Amino acid sequence: MKTTTTLYSLIAVFLLGGCGKEEPSAERRVLKVETVEVVPQTGYEREARFLGMVESVQTSALAFELSGTVEAILVNEGDTVKAGQEIAHLDTSRLEAREKAQKAAVKEAEATLKLAEITMSRQQKLVFADASSEQELDEARQSRDVAEAAVSRLEAELESTEVDLRKSILLAPYDAAVARRYVDVGASISPTQSIVELLENDIPEIRVGVSPQAANEIRLGDQLTLSLPGREKLSEPAKVIRILPQRDASIRTVDIILQPVKASFELRPGDTVEVVIPQRIEASGFWIPRSALTESVRGLWAVFAVVHSKQAADHPMLDRRSVEVIHFDENRAYVDGPLQPGQLVVASGLHALSPGQHVETVSN
Repeated sequence: MKTTTTLYSLIAVFLLGGCGKEEPSAERRVLKVETVEVVPQTGYEREARFLGMVESVQTSALAFELSGTVEAILVNEGDTVKAGQEIAHLDTSRLEAREKAQKAAVKEAEATLKLAEITMSRQQKLVFADASSEQELDEARQSRDVAEAAVSRLEAELESTEVDLRKSILLAPYDAAVARRYVDVGASISPTQSIVELLENDIPEIRVGVSPQAANEIRLGDQLTLSLPGREKLSEPAKVIRILPQRDASIRTVDIILQPVKASFELRPGDTVEVVIPQRIEASGFWIPRSALTESVRGLWAVFAVVHSKQAADHPMLDRRSVEVIHFDENRAYVDGPLQPGQLVVASGLHALSPGQHVETVSN
């Protein structure tokens, strides 16, 4: 029994001896922390991104002004054409036959006119010699005028036929690419029926619908950055060439028209591009590193502010303060909250910190 009591005593002495060293409290432990100084700002810049559509400067659906049968189409989809190049033509056999008949009629009328002029000249001489009456001269003059009018009418009809012959040939109005071909050879067409669709071979334009706020900050001649969605590293500048005066009635955006400054990558009509527009947002706050933020209650954010304590003047303490995140940048956050200008906040390593902890600050 005595041996058991002695053993318990030794164990108690051992346990008490092991617990004799007091662990330093969190308040007394001093950690080195990297800090940044907050500088008040009146606002921040952000990049607003809008989707735009590449458009051809001119798009034309070409059609004949006449009805008829398509005799030939000289281009296919994807071909490029020059201004004035023949694209298609109609069967003109009937027009050519009409033209021949009208040319013959003009010659006949011109012969009649010539005879009428000779007759009138003779009557004038006879009247001067008192060998003919004024009545006969008037009749000769009238015959000349009728013949002259007949020539004019037939020449106009011939000119109309020649115009129809010219309009039976479809020409490219400008340098372009053939986007679509709607009919084939042998098709009977009516006037204004589309034959081909052309897209002008020129630097394309980009139509972008932007917010009214962004439109108010854009000026003609401004250069914006455009890129292909998902390929942001592939970008090029584009110049604002037009700002449309009206707002879209359905989505309340304002259209701006851009033109690429240089063709660093190919843009095709119908492509979707992303346009970056810098915007200035007026809002008081501070820039801090994203690593200076820690989660707070109810989805809020907080920072560890460095405050000086009268009890421990050598080592300031940490104070956890809730902040409102206004905007996230790539590596920074724009926040607003109970922070004083020039105050230090911990920049990183927040997982090892707690409110009231004494620290030694190191500038970041």
